[in-house]
Order: sequence, then structure tokens, then C-alpha cells
Amino acid sequence: MNRRVFLSYLLLFIFASFFGCSKPTYLILYNNTGNDIEIKFSGTANTSFKVDKNSKIKILDPSYADAFRITVNTKELYYSYKPKSPPEEFVEEVAGEKRIYCQIEPDGTIYILTTGSFPVKVFLAQPEGFPLCPSKEKTMLF
Repeated sequence: MNRRVFLSYLLLFIFASFFGCSKPTYLILYNNTGNDIEIKFSGTANTSFKVDKNSKIKILDPSYADAFRITVNTKELYYSYKPKSPPEEFVEEVAGEKRIYCQIEPDGTIYILTTGSFPVKVFLAQPEGFPLCPSKEKTMLF
């Protein structure tokens, strides 16, 4: 290997090591409502997701939105939240990505989980900000 190629690789390694490459974060949501649902995030175009009952969806980092709506059997549930990083025990690193697992229940409550073993019957103590519960009123963002 010539010296120029070696120096290029060395600089690339130093740059990547020093500045680091951030790992993408995904939300894995399991639909345990008993109905098909649709999720719509506020302030974004074309970010509507359909999730069949008893199945899951993998969504790339939805922290850009500060509210979302879930439609369950024609009933709209509204959620407002302040994106916040959950504690380490609720974030799993797999194959170069971070995963945050959640499960939505029939009453619309969304729990954060420590693993992707779905469905969960008994929930662990929830960190600050969880579980997410739907708002009583429609949020102004929709």
C-alpha cells in the first residue's frame, strides 16, 4: 500500500473515531389494540403509517415531531410529547442501530419496553414521560 493511500485511510479512521458516526435510531411500535391503526406525525408530509393489529412497524427516528395522532377503528387519539432520550435500559443497540420498543394497548396507552419480545402482558416501571396517554382534546398541531 503506498504512503498516500495509507495516510488517507489513517485520516479517515481518525476522523471517524474522533467525531464518531451517529447510529440511526428506530422506534419499533407493536399494535396490541385489537384493531388496525394509522399513525400520523405532526408537521411532516407523507409520514402516515398503517399498522395491522398484532403486528409491528419500524419507524426511523420520529423525534422531529412534537405530536402525533393514532386512528384506531375510526376513533382518533391525540398525543403530545417532548422528545427525550429514554434511559439506557430502554434502548437496544442492534446491527449498528439503536432501537426503542413500544407497545400500544387497547385504551391507547403507549408503553416503552426494554426488548422487542411482543406482546408484553406485564409492563416494567416506566421512565419519566411514559407511558404516553392520549390527550382528552385534539391537539392544535392537527
